[in-house]
Amino acid sequence: MALMDEYIVGEGTPWSAIEAAHLLRRAGFGGVPTEIETAVGDSGQQAFLDAVDALVDFLPQDPNLDSASGPGPWGGPIAGLPDDPVDEDSTNDTNEGQTKTPRNDRRLEAHLFYRIFYTSQPLQEQFSLFLQDHFVSDFTKLAQIIGQYQRSIDRRTATAEQLLTQNKLLRETGADRFSDTLQAISRSAAMLIYLDNWLNGSGDGRAQENFAREVMELFSMGVDNYSEEDVREIAKSLTGETLDGFRDDGSNDAFDYRFRDGNHVGGDKTVFGQVVTEDMTGGELVQIIDLILAKTSVQPDVSGLAAPYNDLPAAAVHMSWKLLRWFLNQNVSLDPPDQAVLELADYMRGTDDAEYPQRRYPYDMRACLRKLFTSQCFYDVDNFFSITKTPADFCASALRLSQAAVGLPPEDFDYNRSIYGDSPVSAMRGMGMQLFNPPDVAGWRQGRPWINAEYLLTRYYFLERVTRRHEDWGPSDQDIDDLQILNGGSLDPNDFESIMNYFITVIIQDDIEVWAPGSTTQLMNYMDEVAADESNVNRRFRRQVRGLMYLLMSLPMWQMK
Repeated sequence: MALMDEYIVGEGTPWSAIEAAHLLRRAGFGGVPTEIETAVGDSGQQAFLDAVDALVDFLPQDPNLDSASGPGPWGGPIAGLPDDPVDEDSTNDTNEGQTKTPRNDRRLEAHLFYRIFYTSQPLQEQFSLFLQDHFVSDFTKLAQIIGQYQRSIDRRTATAEQLLTQNKLLRETGADRFSDTLQAISRSAAMLIYLDNWLNGSGDGRAQENFAREVMELFSMGVDNYSEEDVREIAKSLTGETLDGFRDDGSNDAFDYRFRDGNHVGGDKTVFGQVVTEDMTGGELVQIIDLILAKTSVQPDVSGLAAPYNDLPAAAVHMSWKLLRWFLNQNVSLDPPDQAVLELADYMRGTDDAEYPQRRYPYDMRACLRKLFTSQCFYDVDNFFSITKTPADFCASALRLSQAAVGLPPEDFDYNRSIYGDSPVSAMRGMGMQLFNPPDVAGWRQGRPWINAEYLLTRYYFLERVTRRHEDWGPSDQDIDDLQILNGGSLDPNDFESIMNYFITVIIQDDIEVWAPGSTTQLMNYMDEVAADESNVNRRFRRQVRGLMYLLMSLPMWQMK
């Protein structure tokens, strides 16, 4: 039985709140009780498949954020943010201004976190975050180069615009045909500038090799699947791929893609032993991408594997490994490749020539995501809580669950949308993640590097702020009081065990004693300590509730997803 075979609901393989919560942690930023209940449905096979499809089959534009009629905050979605006068004031760089149209790096980060927090299509945002880490174009380098050539415009504003454009591209089309995404990202202004291909062949036909190398090593095939001669030949094929007026300060077409045949190195090229036919209209990029996606993997060497894995393309193996590390288990091995990598790679390279949920074409990323989320291995307990939450995961889930735990519906969720102080933007930076600005072209360091001593302390500080009331966001005393039976809620303030179990269900969403043995005893001790220190029932209940939320979200297992 293959690891990627469909998970069949039955005895010993349930579709319950535990499995649904696991899916929502991975394919989004964590589910609140109402979302988990909807996903579980009648706990049958069709309910399971429907829950996966509800996540995977997202639209190019988020109905909640990109539609003029969407029910977003501020009286409208991002598309309706003219309703927020601060945002429309281009001179105002305080509080919530410029979220719709960011003008600098922090505003750009705030814009993306706004989408993450309020999205109605969580997998779209989670997958676009994966793609942002995969196709890196960082703010710092872009701003430096733009400032060098476009001196008459604000370099930070221009950089934010180009990265926002690139993010929109990845978010709206990245889950479809991977070859199309590679082609589009290769010709995006942000990537052309970041990896210097806009200079490739400029003036005298010289080849610039930065992008040629990274399009193979980082964006598709992985290391050691090409030769230096392949790099040189691909670089020649990509000469002339540039920006129309980037050298002209203040030009209206400074960031417009253009193929300049006069800067293109003519003649046929040879890549991986195959001929790339001369094309003076820019068609060599398409040929190159086709060759890259078909090249058999050398590292890892698949030639000695049994069929059908002995001729797997390097790109399919590398991309499957990256998807599995992000969505299945951070310890998935590439060399030697784990069985899950081989099975997903074999699925990725094939096609059913049919509509979703079948594979529409080779490298159909949406179909691959569905294959993973419906697979047996995805619901293997060894893959639960096996990926360290990114700071974006951590901040979004902490904010959402702390508000869901006190009974607020998702439409009433809120957070500090400034870019300083207790805001998620500042917190994520303190945890090592500056959106749109990874440390280098290889992206962020995933896994345990997210929870070193410094970053972990920042997480604890953020939790302390999240579980306390701050101005107009965070659980209020009234929200907590409303949980009590006397106020129409379901909790008896004198039944400490029931209170603890309620918050474990909402926040942990699994059997806490399996993942953190002894925790229930320690939590009950905490409840008793607060009771011994506070005789007033309401004040005691508030302290216990805020403390429970903090303690549960500071557990080692809650740093994982």
